[in-house]
Amino acid sequence: MDPKQAVADIVRINEHIASFWGDGSWAPEGAAQLLSKSRLNWQVSLSRMLERWIEPPELDLQDAHLILAWANLGALLEGTLKWFLCVYYDNYSESPVRRKEKLIEPDELCFKRLVEFFSATVWTRSQSEELTPFADGIRNKRNAIHAYQDRKLGTHEEFRKAGVKYRSFLLDHEGQVPWPNEQYDYPVDIRKMHLDGTALQE
Repeated sequence: MDPKQAVADIVRINEHIASFWGDGSWAPEGAAQLLSKSRLNWQVSLSRMLERWIEPPELDLQDAHLILAWANLGALLEGTLKWFLCVYYDNYSESPVRRKEKLIEPDELCFKRLVEFFSATVWTRSQSEELTPFADGIRNKRNAIHAYQDRKLGTHEEFRKAGVKYRSFLLDHEGQVPWPNEQYDYPVDIRKMHLDGTALQE
């Protein structure tokens, strides 16, 4: 899939999520409190920024380009995981991540713990086998933003492919949350992409 089209879809999907879930008005009380203080509008802004990293950089800017590109994509993926758990807060609170017996709220979980939780609790075995390496790979490269230590940055083409895969990831997770009103169901053309398998193409 064309990475620029993937970014355009990511922007539209995150705009759609922010427009409905941003104020938490429909969600149960616990979820609504978390969603109302979330910054889903930042997810939209970060989605728009992805386009900046699609074209290859000048040679002398290559490392900085990849560091910032992975940080951008990593922030989006982490935000999607947190949003999903906030929507399903009641389910999460039945078997949450804890620290010294105290529940850790979804919006306070670090990226690593989020992926571990999804792998163990949310995703099916086959999803976990596919998505855990994907998420961990982005997280590890995202951490290069702490630039003093040497880290593997991957290649520009790896980033482009990861951006396309994030589109599929986002579509699949948005498709698993409840939409109580057809007005807010995700756009017809995006839904068609999902149902005809386009969402799975990379």
